[in-house]
Amino acid sequence: AKTRMRAAGSEKEGSCPRQVRQAGKMMELVQPPPPEARAVEEAEDDDELEEPTREELAALGFEDKGHPPREYVAQSACTNCVITSALAVLLCRRGCDANRVIADFAFFPPTPPTYVAKRAAADTDDDTQKDKDREKDQTTTTSSSSSTTKKGKKKRRQRPPAAPLFSSSAEVRSIEWKYRDLERNPTFARFRVVDGRDGRPACRLLVTSRKQVIPSFFFDCAHSLRTTSFCVIYFHANATDCGAMLPTYAALRARLGVAVLAVEYTGYGGSTGSPSVADTFADADAAYQEATERLGFAPDKVVLYGQSVGSGPACHLAARRRCAGLILHSPIASGIRSLTGGGCCSPIYVFACLDPFHNLRELQKVDCPVFVIHGTHDEEIPLAHGHMLHDAAKSKHEPFWVQGAGHNNVLETKEEDYFAKLHAFLQRLVVVKKSANELQALAMPVAHKGGKGGKGGKGVVKARKTRTTYAKATTRGRSPSEDDDDNDNGKATKNNNTGGKKRSLFHGWWRRLKSAQDEQKKMHSLSSSSSSSS
Repeated sequence: AKTRMRAAGSEKEGSCPRQVRQAGKMMELVQPPPPEARAVEEAEDDDELEEPTREELAALGFEDKGHPPREYVAQSACTNCVITSALAVLLCRRGCDANRVIADFAFFPPTPPTYVAKRAAADTDDDTQKDKDREKDQTTTTSSSSSTTKKGKKKRRQRPPAAPLFSSSAEVRSIEWKYRDLERNPTFARFRVVDGRDGRPACRLLVTSRKQVIPSFFFDCAHSLRTTSFCVIYFHANATDCGAMLPTYAALRARLGVAVLAVEYTGYGGSTGSPSVADTFADADAAYQEATERLGFAPDKVVLYGQSVGSGPACHLAARRRCAGLILHSPIASGIRSLTGGGCCSPIYVFACLDPFHNLRELQKVDCPVFVIHGTHDEEIPLAHGHMLHDAAKSKHEPFWVQGAGHNNVLETKEEDYFAKLHAFLQRLVVVKKSANELQALAMPVAHKGGKGGKGGKGVVKARKTRTTYAKATTRGRSPSEDDDDNDNGKATKNNNTGGKKRSLFHGWWRRLKSAQDEQKKMHSLSSSSSSSS
């Protein structure tokens, strides 16, 4: 599997990877080819031989076995023992370091990367001057710390403070393609300048919590839709980088009207360091902070999108941060499940420490709606992974099983259906947010001036009373009008204990609702006692 992925992801420097050629087709959705080129392609397709249908194969005596879900079929004990023994030998050769073994099987960055991020010349000169000043300060500190004391002993050298990786102006002005095919391709040539204008992305360098520098690409939506649209944080697949995925990001922005934010993994593309599971999670956190803090998107406007191995950081982030929804494109149930199935002596149970992305376990902590997209003829990640993740999700959305699609050609197989399904999922998130806001408004009191009594005490009690009447009546099986009669009987006893108290608007709506119900019960008990005494 490792050899096959490396062959698919990295080729000679003169030709671009397979994922780059497939991503280039996505720009046809934004910029369709001229009619002459389309007519030539249709003429060439007519000359090719058509694939036989299932009925024709059955008539010829061929049996269509299809692609059975490998995860649901237990493998033989002999096969599992061989795979387990091979993993044990590999673990011993890596010094029993699980992280090194995971890095060998889970991450395949393209070599060389498809692009190199270039900053402005002025920023580079400023950083060079700052580095020289920093080295001068460190030399002065070292010479002063090595002075001797009265006893003739040298002072302990103090470590100089850690210097920032780069200045505050971390914007990238342009990128340089490393493949000749990308340089000559007009689809990718328009992305050489990354200034955020005319459908081009804006590129910035981010520093993760593990002190790694990663590029981020942001496709902003239309200015009129900025307050209502979602921000999709896209985690790309393996054996590719953000440079090869730029046409896909542009198509998502153009067809769905959303903002798209994509970050590079550590060790991929123009980033620093070597890829690892911990660095991938740190990259996801940096992307979330970029979207919510600097770009200004609310957490309920953030949608996480994970493709293939990108489903790992997407599920990890959704289980720990608040978001509107989660989209899993050709996902993996777990890292080691993509190599083998179940059964006796399966590595799934023997080498659980070598499982980098356990998405099945992470989905148990995810509360937002989950949308799964998977091809039925996926040979790299079986369709059973999509079924397992869909079954494990708490809030399920109708999945999209793409008939006849493999692992990397879901968009090319069903383009219109793909965007239609994504648009329907985003519309559902809008409805969920609207219903949540209405429920929160039901429990939040409105502080306005009342009549006599000062400080609006009666106004607050009246507003809270009208909002809690329906909730209390429905829980007891009574109509709101009956509770209104009970409240009218208690008007003789003027309970001003709750008047004049300012409630904080930042408390949870459930706490507000419970407190309002308790006050309503007290008023009802006082009214009943007063009526019995009279």
